[in-house]
This record gives sequence, C-alpha cells and structure tokens, in this order.
Amino acid sequence: SWMIPVLREIALNMGIVNATPKNAIRLLKKGELVCVFPGGEREGTKPSSQKYQLLWEGRYGFVKAAIAAGVPIIPCMSVVIDDLYYVFKRPFPFFLGLGWFPLPRKITHFIGRPIRHHHQSVQALHALVWRRSRRLLEDGLRKR
Repeated sequence: SWMIPVLREIALNMGIVNATPKNAIRLLKKGELVCVFPGGEREGTKPSSQKYQLLWEGRYGFVKAAIAAGVPIIPCMSVVIDDLYYVFKRPFPFFLGLGWFPLPRKITHFIGRPIRHHHQSVQALHALVWRRSRRLLEDGLRKR
C-alpha cells in the first residue's frame, strides 16, 4: 500500500513513515516513539490456525535500530487482535468477519517494562524481547 500514491499521502498525514531501518533510527534519535510490528505482513496475515503465535524468526531490524539509536525497547501486545477475523490462507489470505468489518471483540493493550540493552548481542536481545512479549500475551489471554 506504500506504493499507492493516495494511500501513501493518507499514511504520511497520519505520521506513518516508510518502514526502513534508516527512518526508525532517525526518528528514535530525535526522541520520537516508534511503533514496530516485528512480524510484519507475515504475522498480520497468518491463518487462524496460528493465532497467538509471534512469528518473528529472522526479524532483527527492530533490535538493530534500538541498539543503533541507543534507546530501550518497550514490548507491547494487543491481546485478542487475532480474533478480529477468521483467516484462511490458501494460497492467499482470506479474512472472514462481518463483511468488511471485524468481529466484535474487546481488545486490551498491554505495555511491558522497558528493556535496556547493555552489550547484548542482537540475537540475545531479540530473544529477550520475544520472551517478554510472549509473557505479556499469555498474561493478557489469562485475564481475558
């Protein structure tokens, strides 16, 4: 959608930027908050058979950007977001909800404690953020 001029203009007016490491580092160094979805499109269009799974394998860009900018990572989880649609993925994702609208679900957002990194490898920090994010998700699902 970033390549579609009208959608790009709407996104830019909302403060959304192209998801590049360079943009993330630039904004973080300016003191801006940057929201990153490490699973990206792969996680956002996963079939419902994989709901509540964090598909972050090989996704190290957010960790590298935080290290380069010298900022902590704050894990956040939107619990029940995987229940807004039933997703089939054969061969392309097909979303089943209430027509164009999602199923009525109460979404609760959980924000974890900042994770500061001191001399950790990219892989070790990624694993720590994943574990803390997974714990937030599990706690949220229990409280639901």
